[in-house]
Amino acid sequence: MKYLTLFFVSLSSLVSNAQVDELMYSSGFEFNPGVYKTYYEFKTNNPSITQGFQMKGEELLIYNDSLKQYQQLNPNAVWGYSTGGGVYISADGDFSRLNTIGSYSQFSAYVTTVNYVYNPYGYQVPVVSKTLIQLLLNFDNGKVFNFNAKNVELILQKDPQLWSEYKKFRGRKQEKQFIFLRKYNERYPIYFPIY
Repeated sequence: MKYLTLFFVSLSSLVSNAQVDELMYSSGFEFNPGVYKTYYEFKTNNPSITQGFQMKGEELLIYNDSLKQYQQLNPNAVWGYSTGGGVYISADGDFSRLNTIGSYSQFSAYVTTVNYVYNPYGYQVPVVSKTLIQLLLNFDNGKVFNFNAKNVELILQKDPQLWSEYKKFRGRKQEKQFIFLRKYNERYPIYFPIY
């Protein structure tokens, strides 16, 4: 009996130590400042570049040791970065702030669109423009997809109670999507490792 008690005490200390190694995300969470080369670095809050970077206006600069100067970092070369309070994700050659962070994080990004119009001579010519769109980031796998009614409904259908509330809720469609995305994130919090 004495050994059995000792076994359960040891087991419970292992379980409690495992819980201490992670911290639940909430507003005011302090991310480790740095540049995330990959999605995994963001998910583990462990940026690989923590020294030699700075912001200059909207540009992220990285110190180039061989040139002994700061150079602009190409957003397409990394996943994103953190200033400590905010997280910015690389999207279509620029960085966009994650506005909502959770199981499904929401952000806005300008994406390049190409439309073809006919010129006066009857030839199609491309017209390139930037369009602001709403996107979601899946915390489990790092995939990014459109933030629209169809995708929000697919997410909410995973939780029958929230799905039922969503169908009964009256209000503007986009406002409804934001409200229920927040509710979903509250029900299914995310955790970051503690280093």
